[in-house]
Amino acid sequence: MGFLRSRGIETDKAAFDFRFTGAEKAVGDRILEANRILPGTPLAAILPAAAWSLKGWPTARWNALAEALKTRFGVRSISVAKPGGRPADKAAARELSPEIVRADKTSLREAMALIQRCRLFIGPDSSLLHLASCMGVESIGLYGPTSPGKFYPYFHKENTVTTDRKLDCMPCYPRFENFPCGKEPHRLYGVCMESLSVEKVLAAAEGRLQAVGAA
Repeated sequence: MGFLRSRGIETDKAAFDFRFTGAEKAVGDRILEANRILPGTPLAAILPAAAWSLKGWPTARWNALAEALKTRFGVRSISVAKPGGRPADKAAARELSPEIVRADKTSLREAMALIQRCRLFIGPDSSLLHLASCMGVESIGLYGPTSPGKFYPYFHKENTVTTDRKLDCMPCYPRFENFPCGKEPHRLYGVCMESLSVEKVLAAAEGRLQAVGAA
């Protein structure tokens, strides 16, 4: 906003206009049809991976969250995580529940077109979290290594979730002071993210689903 005002443009609210081609939207149609997801089924896009693996959330928690969303609210979960070669990526690819639809072969714009039709986006601090928020999708950010006060999803600052456990190292980025995870080279996820419960994320999801009339 400050940048716009410096150029003589007065506004108190940002707006983003994302538009996708018919071909980009059709990729999502094919993914849903292939997984027998009926039209009108409420969807949640999830990101069970992170570019920095310590920001990720354990795959078993994603599976439990997806099961609870389906059982309690009839919401089907779609993973928009791209396959990678790191241990955490391999764990997610290997252990992700078959109940979670995989949309891992899309381009960025195809993934965004699919996210745009979802009721929710749930994921760690990531580019897709911020894009989902800017597209107006109810976005829930899972935070630990990075500060939700600085790196929150633009339109959904109130939807950030962190562990209730008090950890002196949070957030470790960017200073990396008192950084216990850095001393464990084989650690898949940050201690802070491992301490984040399914129940707390589910409660946040329920609140946002109620806000959009899907719970």
